Amino acid sequence: MQKTFEQFKKAFTGAGDQLDACLQLMTQLKIALLDFSSLPPAATDGSATAQQELTLAREILEHGALLSIKMMDIPSFERYVAQLKVYYTDCAAHLPESQRQFPILGLNLLRLLAQNRIAEFHTELEQIPMALQHSNVYIKFPAQVPSHTHRQSLSPRTYTGPSLPH
Repeated sequence: MQKTFEQFKKAFTGAGDQLDACLQLMTQLKIALLDFSSLPPAATDGSATAQQELTLAREILEHGALLSIKMMDIPSFERYVAQLKVYYTDCAAHLPESQRQFPILGLNLLRLLAQNRIAEFHTELEQIPMALQHSNVYIKFPAQVPSHTHRQSLSPRTYTGPSLPH
């Protein structure tokens, strides 16, 4: 499975349009995940093998979410985010922090805003600690958009909203 994942990452980050290859490799990876014994909701025993399986499964799902964005497949992205939430909350104590967590959560917040799913947006935002809402560049922008949009509707002369993260 590790070899397939390395092939996927190479195709994902490589030059050229390799989305079809990425999609085929992702399908293989998701099927291979079924052989893992330590996936949620099964209780983890804290062993090194369980932690490696959980970390690899989370990485595969994160790359799947990013692939969905590249392919502009929003329903698929939504499904990946739903699967990843378990790893970001329930399994967080057993896993090292992920570099892709907040970019994915920020994209999910922007998706909810763009789809005018304001109640779900606020529910998702409430699950993120307040300190991160103000400090994390990927969360800060979507968190500020509703308040700036509201102020903008009151005074539509100039846009003074938050700037996009780089």
